Amino acid sequence: MYWSPGVTSTVDDAVAAARDGTPTVLTVEGVAGYGKSTLLSFVVGRLAGFHVRRAFGEESSQTVSWQLLDEWAAVPDDAAPTHLVQGYRRLADLVDRLALTGPVALVIDDAQWIDPESMSSVAALVERAAGDRILDVAAYRPLGTRHRAWRRMVDDAPSGMVRAVELAGLDLEAATALVSSIAPEAPPELAAHLIAHTGGSPLHMRALLREYPAAELAVLAARGDLPAPSELAMVIDARISALDPQAATMMRVLAVLGDDWHDVASVSAIGNLTEPSTAVRILRDGGLVSVRVGNVATHVRISHAVVRAAAYATIPPEVRRRLHTAAATRLTDTARRLTHRYAATFGVDDALALDLERHADDRHAHERFRDAARFYRLAAATSGSDTDRERRTLDAAFDSIIAHDLEEVRLDDLADDSSDLLRVVHAVQAVAEKRWARAAEILDPVSPDRLETWDAKHRGRALVLRGWTIIAAGRDPLDALPYLDAALATDSVDPALRAQFIFAYGQAVQAKTVGNEDIWGFESTLDVDRAELAASKDGLMRLAWRGAIHSLSGTPSKAVADLSVVVDAVNDATVDFTDGVFHALLGYAQWIGGHWRRGASNINVAQQDSAVRRSPHPLVAAIGPLSALTSGDEVAGALETSRRARIAAPLRSSVHAGDITDVIALAYAGTYDQRRAWLGLRTGDFGDPRTQPATVVPYLWLLAMGIASAWAGDPDAVENWADRLEPLDGGPWRVAGVAWLRVLADRCRGIPVADRLIHCAEKGMSEIASVGAILWADAANAAAAEHHRDRMVVRQHAYDALTALGAEGYASTMIHDDGDAPHESDDPLAALSEREREVVALLLEGLSYAQIAKELYVTRSTVAFHLSNAYAKTNTASRHELIQLVRAA
Repeated sequence: MYWSPGVTSTVDDAVAAARDGTPTVLTVEGVAGYGKSTLLSFVVGRLAGFHVRRAFGEESSQTVSWQLLDEWAAVPDDAAPTHLVQGYRRLADLVDRLALTGPVALVIDDAQWIDPESMSSVAALVERAAGDRILDVAAYRPLGTRHRAWRRMVDDAPSGMVRAVELAGLDLEAATALVSSIAPEAPPELAAHLIAHTGGSPLHMRALLREYPAAELAVLAARGDLPAPSELAMVIDARISALDPQAATMMRVLAVLGDDWHDVASVSAIGNLTEPSTAVRILRDGGLVSVRVGNVATHVRISHAVVRAAAYATIPPEVRRRLHTAAATRLTDTARRLTHRYAATFGVDDALALDLERHADDRHAHERFRDAARFYRLAAATSGSDTDRERRTLDAAFDSIIAHDLEEVRLDDLADDSSDLLRVVHAVQAVAEKRWARAAEILDPVSPDRLETWDAKHRGRALVLRGWTIIAAGRDPLDALPYLDAALATDSVDPALRAQFIFAYGQAVQAKTVGNEDIWGFESTLDVDRAELAASKDGLMRLAWRGAIHSLSGTPSKAVADLSVVVDAVNDATVDFTDGVFHALLGYAQWIGGHWRRGASNINVAQQDSAVRRSPHPLVAAIGPLSALTSGDEVAGALETSRRARIAAPLRSSVHAGDITDVIALAYAGTYDQRRAWLGLRTGDFGDPRTQPATVVPYLWLLAMGIASAWAGDPDAVENWADRLEPLDGGPWRVAGVAWLRVLADRCRGIPVADRLIHCAEKGMSEIASVGAILWADAANAAAAEHHRDRMVVRQHAYDALTALGAEGYASTMIHDDGDAPHESDDPLAALSEREREVVALLLEGLSYAQIAKELYVTRSTVAFHLSNAYAKTNTASRHELIQLVRAA
């Protein structure tokens, strides 16, 4: 095919940029039949010297997660990812291996059929790349609402990173107008389904709308079974009828088997072919199939999805059922066998429905929720009884929601007489949308007595959701405890709700725990070696809970040790704690401990993962302002995002974490008026913090509330917070923190406090260095205001504390200017970018390139690129020289 000079130039520019070390994306978007696949072959032909990995999206496999990683052999030992970060890490490892000997090209055809997880991982790889010789090429039909993360990456990419080739077709607006002109009664989503199926071809869309009623098309679209237009079907039928009988049979077998590649031996066995090689040659020469010759077997598939649909439509029903039955008998894969049994079945088949449900249960147990949803739907379609059909339909909806495929879910509206199962699924949908207060309201009518008659799977699911939504909605956690106790007694917590259970139960028990009493799963595991806990999923959950408590209570070194193990397990697909919460808590602990850039990197990963899931988890949003502080961005926007997320879902741990983060952010970057007003605004949003029950709360929260009360000028409240903090086991920083609050209360009363504040700062808060720097700034300001004899020394200590964090830029807002500026140490890293400083910070800790890449979620090539820039900007030539330069400074 001839390509215009503009297209050729765009391709060559993209290839050259990637070859020279600029991560580049080439997108090819267009309708079916306009040459996307041919253009990709043209691109591949210009990739001399590249390591090329190709993948082909298949309409019949779009419910299968992580297709790209499987096709590119990026998943070792069948350890399939269950999480975006895991998928991205696998891709980064693949690129690192290949990049040792040349640039890398990842080429994806029919990306509209690729699963969202795979495309999100590729998008994350591109977004975090720098200096990598990598080219991502993706061809797809108009995506509509599909692949949000990929579309966001393309839209937000830096200038020059993305090169685009567009091949024309109807967009959503034009397709909607076309549908409305022919079938005004059509549901609004039908246009998007027709675009995805026909590639926006107006000819094919008109043919379908004239051949089938709109309501029938909508049902077929929901099942993924849209037919080919009869005009095309007649053309294909005529071509097949004119073929050699063996070739015609092979074509029909391939149409039955689906879009993916099939080995010729299996096709021959299903069709009882005697001369398969001749049939393959005839079909290939006629342009009807593509052939892939391997070392062991030859594989074949129909050349285009629309052609396959047309060929399938021409097969007589009896022949079609016979071929599906033969495929079900001969294929070894359970999912494919069941799919063909379903296709061969006419109407109700309760035995098949039970087999489909059992397979769906197995997929659910293995946390392949999108796959499970598909088989629950097939089971519902073949169920004889209304009760079985409703249960399986709702199970399908549950798993689609868990897989974040909310657009696939169609639920009946709730009414007073709605079934409890329907209420549970509606509640899960509200939870996925972070509408936890609404989820709790939905489940209010579901009493424990009504759950007694349920089977173990659905009863355990309902109990966990009921307990979790009570807590997530900000209600009294003690009301959740009976439900969670009952769920624990069943010993069958749904794998989709494991993380929700562990934290709901921990917070419910925490609500009845006073002072230093045992917190479930914490004191009992306080001295248990983390390696022992990490040996099982249950142990990992307890380790995660322990790390979370350490993180929010002001023991960051212990939190980092625990949560690093948990995050590694998440990254390595050992467990799937979703929504980025544990990356956020790890980043929070690192940040509080004084490792700002390392902490911000994990918080950024949490935010990226949370964004893929439509709305941020309130805990991730609560911690988000610390990332903005680190990068020097405007903090107000992050604080407002945190506030809105916590108001929408007032999970107690999120409110506490947000309070601590808000106070820290305002201490560093806020104005006097913002600090003074904060406590009143917080009380309006979440209630008076002084009414918080005297149960276990994060120790740092008590300190933060005391500081905020001092900003508000309320000495009695400051003393009250000090009284609550004093008897707790908080480590050395707690002693200094209590003393600090006592001093702040006196300052509110107008008593000179400089000497005492200096003494508090000298006691030290080394374990929570980010808070310790605030104390030093407070001491410096008091010394300046009272003209203390050591004010310049204290001022220098405050400046040094900020510099140690990489926060010297906040000195002007934190330390009042009394006319004598402190000595500013020469910063040898002043010219470096934020990402370069992150890499150098880890280099100074002794980490290798591979370890830095793992910490920052980038490739080794990206690490090398940033370090190369750092060497150039600091006039050094090696790791040793750079370390010596920084230490000397």
